[in-house]
Amino acid sequence: MSRSGKTLYALFGVTPTADQALLDAQYLALQKQLGEIIDPVQRRRRLEQLDEAYQQLSNPIRRKIYDASLQAGEAQTVQLHQPRPAAGSGKRFDGGSRSLLTIGLVLLGVFILGYLYFAWRQQSTVDSYRQTIETAQQRAFSMQEKFQQQQQDQEARMMAAEREASGGTSPAWNEAEYKAKQEQERRTRENDDWARRMSAEQQRAVHEAEYKEKQRRQERERENRQEEAQQQRDHDEAANRIENERSQQFSKLMAEKRFDEARRLAKTSYEFERVKNAEARGY
Repeated sequence: MSRSGKTLYALFGVTPTADQALLDAQYLALQKQLGEIIDPVQRRRRLEQLDEAYQQLSNPIRRKIYDASLQAGEAQTVQLHQPRPAAGSGKRFDGGSRSLLTIGLVLLGVFILGYLYFAWRQQSTVDSYRQTIETAQQRAFSMQEKFQQQQQDQEARMMAAEREASGGTSPAWNEAEYKAKQEQERRTRENDDWARRMSAEQQRAVHEAEYKEKQRRQERERENRQEEAQQQRDHDEAANRIENERSQQFSKLMAEKRFDEARRLAKTSYEFERVKNAEARGY
């Protein structure tokens, strides 16, 4: 806070007579506007200033205190955090602008690289799934061909053994019927075996895909937890700053013997007792 900047009402672009609904609308509009600032440090500082000012004006008691200090010419004001040129040096201002532009370009480049990396990871995952399925299909086809060859060799040995046992005198129609029956049984066994193997390969591919998806989901959850923890830390820091400001304002009111205002601003039992004792002593 500084006494050479904007008043809190000027920061919101409203007059001191603005109601709470107008303050809320301006707060949301300014939040959206400040969210478009490229520099993350500048954006965070401006949002923190906006939050502190909103906390001050949205609290009826704190607003009355601020209005009283505003009328007395002692109102706290806001000095906006923004890059300013050094006195009498236009070159420094140009250098600062170039630095901000460089930071913005670097951030844009990092964002583009992150997006490209994410797209590459997604495409790699899809290619890996496709390759896994194709490998499973080729393996199934290879096992099917091997199984068919084994069945044919076994049937040939069985036919030779039956001819030898019958002395080679089996009628032609009995041999044709036998071959047809054996062929049908062979095809049935092949189809059943192929279906089982294909089902097993597909299930394995699905399990691999689910495992990879689970890993990606866990990574996203970890990142979300880290982001939430950072937001909580930022919120706690803002709350501590507001509490320090309240405590300083309370001490100032007590020093100026403005006990009624100090009582409205007090929060803890210690502060209420302090106001009571000060009023009893008269100082």
